[in-house]
Amino acid sequence: MAVTTITEPTGDDLTKLVFAKRLRANSSMDLANDTKYALCILQLAGAVTQEDYPTLKTQIIAITGIQDVDLLMDHQTKAAVPENHTQVLSVAADIKLRDDTPALE
Repeated sequence: MAVTTITEPTGDDLTKLVFAKRLRANSSMDLANDTKYALCILQLAGAVTQEDYPTLKTQIIAITGIQDVDLLMDHQTKAAVPENHTQVLSVAADIKLRDDTPALE
């Protein structure tokens, strides 16, 4: 008779699984015609909360040349990750045309 041992994943194994399969976010915004955009990452202090975002937006717009700011998503990285691993943000930007033609009734 063969004996098979079932092992449960460790905390590090679960973290790797979550990051590999489930930690996803999608967001989109409408783009104005003939407008230049930049996608940036702001590294914020831990004390910054969503309630601070309107003030942050006002201060960013005060910089010469910046016309508007739109928040697509925010995230707090883990304090610790498994050994020999690094948290990485991977972004794929797809600029598309959406057909806004009204549907016929």
